Amino acid sequence: MQRFLMVAEQTQTKYLTMYQLKERGWTATMIATLLPAHNAWRAAYIRVPSNAPLHLRARIEEVELSDEFLIAQEKSRKPRLGGARPPVRPPLALVKRCVQKFRPT
Repeated sequence: MQRFLMVAEQTQTKYLTMYQLKERGWTATMIATLLPAHNAWRAAYIRVPSNAPLHLRARIEEVELSDEFLIAQEKSRKPRLGGARPPVRPPLALVKRCVQKFRPT
C-alpha cells in the first residue's frame, strides 16, 4: 500500500501539457481564455521540432475550482443549436411505399 502511494506521488508532475489539459476536460478556447500565459516550454518532436507550452499543475487546479472554469466547461458540454444540421432521412420503408404508389400522369 505504501509503495503504491509513493509511486503515485512520483508520477504527478509539476507541469501539465495541452494534451493533459484536454484529458481533464479543457477545450482550446478555455485554455486560451483562462490560462493566457504558460509557465515553461518543453521540446516537442511529434511532427516538427518545436516547443510545447507547459502549465503549472497548482495553477491549473486553482483555476479548475473557480466559477469561470465551471461555467466555461458547462458551455462546452451543451450542444450547439445554430449552424448546419445533417439532413433528416425518411425511413426506407416509407420511401419504398411512396415509389410504389407513384403513378405519373
